[in-house]
Amino acid sequence: MLSLCQTNKQEAVELLESGIEKVFENKFNNALIDFNLALDKDLKGLIKHKIYFEIAQLKRREFQDFKGALNDYTKSIKFNPNYVKAYLFRGLLYERNFRDSEAAEKDYRKSIEIDPNCGGCHVQLGYLSERVTEGEMIGFLEKALELGVDIDFDGKLDPNYYIYGQLASIKIYQEDYLGAIEYFQRLIDDFQEIDSDGDGEFDETGYLDSAYASISKIYYENFNDGGLALNFINKAIELNPDNKDYYTQRAKIKYNNNDIKSALEDYSKAKNTITKTYYNTSYIS
Repeated sequence: MLSLCQTNKQEAVELLESGIEKVFENKFNNALIDFNLALDKDLKGLIKHKIYFEIAQLKRREFQDFKGALNDYTKSIKFNPNYVKAYLFRGLLYERNFRDSEAAEKDYRKSIEIDPNCGGCHVQLGYLSERVTEGEMIGFLEKALELGVDIDFDGKLDPNYYIYGQLASIKIYQEDYLGAIEYFQRLIDDFQEIDSDGDGEFDETGYLDSAYASISKIYYENFNDGGLALNFINKAIELNPDNKDYYTQRAKIKYNNNDIKSALEDYSKAKNTITKTYYNTSYIS
């Protein structure tokens, strides 16, 4: 026969799981009710860190209650000072919503101190350009690639193309154009088509055509190689024919290659094309 304490803990766990399920069902108010009931049932605070974390996630993502989310992430850490997820997402909150990159850096570094194998934690530091040097950024991002990134902590590794794109951008800033091409090519080679939201359409395809366009731009502007530049921009347009900037870029390349007639045709296409973007620049939600 279960003791009262065991019964309460079991009920708390069930309410926590029920709340998480309701979040996935977009029943956010009902989820919050379940989470608060779970807090009441967890008399000994055995899973309060998990409950407060889920409440914080709900407030940050769905209710836009950033002060409330900050308070709940902090409560989660209070009940479990080694809860990596709470540090990681509180850091994200500091960075995005409070524009406090110093506090974000502190939380990201703490998450890595607790779990050096947290690839998602390394990624966030790799994106924190306000506080981290270019060399450190590359180190953190390369480490994330080595470890693999499971940003949702669900046991499933996320694609790497975001990371390659960031590394390529850093290399461009450093004027290491061959290094940038290498990372863009790794993005292309490792690109995975995914349907993360289950709507039947592939997500984040813009990273792929953007990589081809970026390589084209480097060959054209930095290496004066019109042939390779044209090959890569053609691939970008093949993948995304709704980006007017690609036609403008190809027109410049063709003009430089003395293909004046075709260049004018591309300039005309650029004027009549409404650009559609296919990717979200955010790595984590």
